[in-house]
Amino acid sequence: MPTLAPRLGTIGTLPWVAHPAELTQAAVRTQLSRLYFDTAIAGTAASIGPVLELTAPDHIVFGSDFPPASEPVIDQNIAALAALTCMTEAEKSAINQNAGRLFRRFAPEVPGD
Repeated sequence: MPTLAPRLGTIGTLPWVAHPAELTQAAVRTQLSRLYFDTAIAGTAASIGPVLELTAPDHIVFGSDFPPASEPVIDQNIAALAALTCMTEAEKSAINQNAGRLFRRFAPEVPGD
């Protein structure tokens, strides 16, 4: 989705695509920036970088896919996230807490709140 975001607001320039006038590229980016993204066993800079161009680190949650990846694969993903240089240590650490903030019912005591 993040890599397609720049194209979504420009589809109305094609004569065969219906495109409301208020659907601008900026409007599409604003809406997409409100989404949450999970790492889905792809916590590398190549995957997280485009997400950070679209939204803030507080909109990234840890994901292990479904069915869950094996423990060694999850460990590799955690190591890849830890090695990221495009996020601060605090932002990387917050990935563990972002889901709890979204789903308070399942994590009523989120540290730092």
